[in-house]
Amino acid sequence: MRLHSIQQSLWLLFHVLLCYCWQVHAQISVALPEEEIAAEQREIIRIPIAVFLLDDDNDGSLSSARTIDDVQETVGRVNATWYRQAGIEIDPIAMERVVVPVDLLEGMKWQRGFGRDFTSFFRAIYQGQMQDISRLEDEALIYAFYVQSLGGGINGMKPSGVNSFFVVDNPSVYDYRVSSHEIGHLLRLHHAMDSSMLMFSGSNGMTLTTVEQTVARYAAEGMTRSLDNSDR
Repeated sequence: MRLHSIQQSLWLLFHVLLCYCWQVHAQISVALPEEEIAAEQREIIRIPIAVFLLDDDNDGSLSSARTIDDVQETVGRVNATWYRQAGIEIDPIAMERVVVPVDLLEGMKWQRGFGRDFTSFFRAIYQGQMQDISRLEDEALIYAFYVQSLGGGINGMKPSGVNSFFVVDNPSVYDYRVSSHEIGHLLRLHHAMDSSMLMFSGSNGMTLTTVEQTVARYAAEGMTRSLDNSDR
């Protein structure tokens, strides 16, 4: 009798646990689609970007070796990175080669004791010396420049005070990762300490934290408002 009673108790306990697990499974099954739907309904923020491959006006020795097709693939992956994680669309409105005075390209390469001279490059743009670039000032929020080299072993760089970034021809990590990382700086993100993160310096990490996604979206919204105001 005692053995039979124990068997009944175990059988009852099994049924209780089975019902509980079924309820939990049902709740999860209902909750997950709602979360996915909410993510899909998040407003997409569009960031128009102008992309340029820099060629020198001399013998071509400082020209970027990239092709338009190379950069098109890179920017597509950059867009996928930001679109999927933060709901930010990186939309190329121009993608072309532009000839730059060789002295400006040389000036942007690292020189011991002098650093890099980006000022002369951007001054030339603002003064209308490179109209292929300056003509987009009322349309592009970000300028991407693909250059042969910046010297000093760096993969890419966002100079201070400008809405632009540079990526070299042969970075030590994925091209699209360098571009995505530099865009992160333009969207007010700082370096991370975890090598699996997009904002870690010098790795192939691609992940954004939820906080970084929020900060980047606020920055992107601010950029789009500035473009809207310039149209008025």
